[in-house]
Amino acid sequence: MFGIVLDHASRRSLALQLADGLRRAVVAGELAPGARLPPSRQLAAELGIARRLVTDAYEQLTGEGYFERVGKRSRIAARRSVAQ
Repeated sequence: MFGIVLDHASRRSLALQLADGLRRAVVAGELAPGARLPPSRQLAAELGIARRLVTDAYEQLTGEGYFERVGKRSRIAARRSVAQ
């Protein structure tokens, strides 16, 4: 999904790789502001990773201002709240 490829042999954690890939997709405009992100279970199943890795990546990007929580769902932030 989103053209993200995870390298299971890398020293870099899968959660960080996922966060990097999602961040790049937002910056590149591949993920439009306000777009809903897939549920963590769905994305984890598509990528063949643990759900916790997806939730960690989502939380990281929420903290950085790329994502925002709307109810139980995460969305691409309408506008970045932190400097790039």
